[in-house]
Amino acid sequence: MKSLLLALCTLSLFFVSCQKELSGPGNTVDPPVVPPVVPPTTSNWFIKFKVDGVAKEYKFEDTSAITMNTILGNRLDIQGYANEKEDDYEGLALAVYFDGQTLSPGIYTSENDMIFTVYNPNHPTIVYSAGFLLTAPPTPDTIAITKISNGEVTGTFRSTIYITETDGNGSVLNVGEDFKTITNGEFRVPLIK
Repeated sequence: MKSLLLALCTLSLFFVSCQKELSGPGNTVDPPVVPPVVPPTTSNWFIKFKVDGVAKEYKFEDTSAITMNTILGNRLDIQGYANEKEDDYEGLALAVYFDGQTLSPGIYTSENDMIFTVYNPNHPTIVYSAGFLLTAPPTPDTIAITKISNGEVTGTFRSTIYITETDGNGSVLNVGEDFKTITNGEFRVPLIK
């Protein structure tokens, strides 16, 4: 994303600097007005939640995407990161599996639906997760999709997430009994198709 923005800025500077001189003797045509390059704002997109009462808000690369025909079915993925630092792993991912060709707004729970939550507190091999093949939480995990339209997805979530050791490449090595509670979860993210 950063490289795309840099490429667009560089390209616009190239076109502006290579523009022909349109004013001068005998030329009455005004030069065209070139609007400034404004980087896309991320201020409208967010993922907010509390982990054991500590507030978190992610506004870096918050996105969602629908993936059709995976091994387990069609899936909506929502993810965001704490910041743009490559050596900072802190982030959150949510997933909702659904039947049919479209995902409808509604409440999806760990009791009735296949949903996942993965939270990385900034560690290369330890995450906290809930969902498929994990211990049933004391209260059902919930992801509520309130709106899917105009290229965005909004909703709320809550989860009980368990410490999960990975190999650093996504394979689970061990699920422990230590857990954290995610509450007051909200998201408004762009939908990438």
